[in-house]
Amino acid sequence: MTNQSEWQNYAAFQKQSEPHPI
Repeated sequence: MTNQSEWQNYAAFQKQSEPHPI
């Protein structure tokens, strides 16, 4: 993982895509 920015963006996307129970 040379590009940390890419990893951060990926993590953010995954978190948003993850369903969160109410």
